[in-house]
Amino acid sequence: LCYAQTEGAHKMEEWHDFFLAAAGAAAVLAGLLFVGVSINLEMIMSNPVYGLTGRALEALLLFLAVLTVTCLLLVPAQGMMVAGLEVLEKSCTRQLDE
Repeated sequence: LCYAQTEGAHKMEEWHDFFLAAAGAAAVLAGLLFVGVSINLEMIMSNPVYGLTGRALEALLLFLAVLTVTCLLLVPAQGMMVAGLEVLEKSCTRQLDE
């Protein structure tokens, strides 16, 4: 059992750079979305027919979901089982929110 967890942690370590890049990209995109909405808030709120507030909120929540999952997967020395459970929990939470 100990060997299996060490092997799983090693396999997760191979994905470290990808998860780091995905977390950085999600954080930057969430920040840019927040700034864009803040700058154009008057225009976005002036015409609710277009549904821009809902679209912006959905995009922000999706970026934050990617950021959360990638940050959880960046935790060092966790096995594939724990990482899989974290991703499963986050996806189930996302489904319940809809």
